[in-house]
Amino acid sequence: MKEDLLHFIWQSKFLLRHSLILTSGIPVEVLQTGIYNRDAGPDFLNARVRIGDTLWVGNIEFHVQSSDWIAHQHHQDDAYNNVILHIVYHHDRPIYYANHTPIPTLELRNYLPPILLKRYAHLQQSKTEIPCYSIFEKPESIKLLAWFDRLLVNRLERKTETFRQILHQHQQHWEEAFYIYTARYLGSNTNAQPFEWLAERIPLPIISRHKNRPDQLMALCFGVSGFLNKPVDAKQKVLAKEYAFLKSKYGLQEVPFSAWKFSRTRPANFPTARIAQWVHILHASTHLFSKVIRARTLEELKSWYRIKADGHAVLSEQAIDHLLINAVLPVLFLYGQSTGDMDVAERILSYFDALKPENNRIIRFWQTLKMDAENAAQSQALIEQKTRYCDALKCVDCAIGQHLLLHETNT
Repeated sequence: MKEDLLHFIWQSKFLLRHSLILTSGIPVEVLQTGIYNRDAGPDFLNARVRIGDTLWVGNIEFHVQSSDWIAHQHHQDDAYNNVILHIVYHHDRPIYYANHTPIPTLELRNYLPPILLKRYAHLQQSKTEIPCYSIFEKPESIKLLAWFDRLLVNRLERKTETFRQILHQHQQHWEEAFYIYTARYLGSNTNAQPFEWLAERIPLPIISRHKNRPDQLMALCFGVSGFLNKPVDAKQKVLAKEYAFLKSKYGLQEVPFSAWKFSRTRPANFPTARIAQWVHILHASTHLFSKVIRARTLEELKSWYRIKADGHAVLSEQAIDHLLINAVLPVLFLYGQSTGDMDVAERILSYFDALKPENNRIIRFWQTLKMDAENAAQSQALIEQKTRYCDALKCVDCAIGQHLLLHETNT
């Protein structure tokens, strides 16, 4: 038993169907459950309850046991002096205000159906990747789709946390932050940090001056990354000579070579291969952000990444989709929110609906439960569901978990 279950039951208004009686024997009627408080202080604020014939307006505190009030030292905290109701699963001792009068207490133990408690225990003790796997049941479509929408927005906001930090470090210069963030994405999880350092050490104005010279871009990017320190063939020697001139001209500093990781990485994802891709993207356009923000269709947006070198596509269509899903679209969504341009934000959400769903281990696991993603919006939602709710056992905060807990109790 955890307090989060009690909070969920209170918010679900499940208790309102019962005639509630305090431990003192006085009836209590819930008029408003109050506002859930995730910060310090009582759990619910500004609730309204009628105890006997008296209307009370104030805060409500929850505990698994009454004695937790003392264990959590609320009796020494003035913030809890205005608690009008103490709700507990098990009332193991009376609790008093500072003036020694008893705090009205509601014990929930006899109001909760066994099926709800049994399912909650199952979810919290489950060892499967998805806690509800053996008792899984879909909520009705309208609730599930609304939940997916919420998960997608939450994921977009979480995905841009790193970008917001970069944007702040660069005085809200979106173009420069996007340039660095794109480099970081190309480094994937393994080489994200050295890729970010690489972009930081070649400022965007320098890239702009040399964008029409792919050989100089190659020299800059491979030189600052440290891969030209010991040239092994004629091509590298030419690039190293070019880089020596550019390094002296701009006072460039190299990324520590030890920062780059090759182990447990496929050749296509080696940092050298990704740096080459990055050079071709920079050669095609050094001010991508201004272009992608003006794109009015998904195809127009994709066109900026359909780059060819030596007659071959630099990025496959699948790679472009992944780049859009994981880096470009989240940043554009943030831009729409930050500037108050909700047309941009809505357009970005429509792009997720139009993109194909991802195919990875998490999505394939969901498919065993007949939870098939129809598009990238839903695959991103399912990934968010798994990583932020299932893995953390936040079943009472999840629409699917809530459905499982209340479904039979509501029939």
